[in-house]
Amino acid sequence: MLVPGFLGYWLDGRLGSGPVLLLLGFAFGFTYGLWQLINLAKQREPSQPNNEQDAE
Repeated sequence: MLVPGFLGYWLDGRLGSGPVLLLLGFAFGFTYGLWQLINLAKQREPSQPNNEQDAE
């Protein structure tokens, strides 16, 4: 999450573009981190038991 932000900060310094790339880098890092967290949570969800087998 921090790497894209610092990369944007470095590019802003090299290109003189102000904090634009810094903000875009942090936004990208936050979005990607949140996406990975959601995928991890989906993988860890226990599967639903089959209720048809329990009814017998």
